[in-house]
Amino acid sequence: MIIGEGNTYNLEIPLTKDEEAIDINEISIVEFMFEDIRKYYGTIDGIEGTVTYDGEKFIVPLTQEDTFELGGNKKINYQARVKFTNEEVKNTKEYVGYITPTLSKEIL
Repeated sequence: MIIGEGNTYNLEIPLTKDEEAIDINEISIVEFMFEDIRKYYGTIDGIEGTVTYDGEKFIVPLTQEDTFELGGNKKINYQARVKFTNEEVKNTKEYVGYITPTLSKEIL
């Protein structure tokens, strides 16, 4: 995954369990971490997450502020963790992405 510093995204991320799409009815929370940037699907401490599910994949929004915080011209690690309705928690493998730099550091 390549992300431009200062850009916005709605990342489409499918998740599977045992090589099959995860049943959304079995999920209570999905946490997506991009280094220190945390986005989630579901409700944590009474706050609804900004991640949505379109019936096939999760849509993870990243703002200009998020991508500036990630920095530029470097590799980043990202990963998801799923909390199922049966209280089981499982994580995906850790992935590596790249943040490309921008000359402007202004929020547009």
